[in-house]
Amino acid sequence: MSAAPAERGAAIRIRLRISVVDALAVVVLITSTAIVLMLINRH
Repeated sequence: MSAAPAERGAAIRIRLRISVVDALAVVVLITSTAIVLMLINRH
């Protein structure tokens, strides 16, 4: 039973890392699409 808290902590850390990576990916996608739209509007 003493190993359960450690496993929970590791799972929470992994979930936080995944959420951060997902947030960064979303930001990159939004910025890239915005840049593409600006380039299209310029031409």
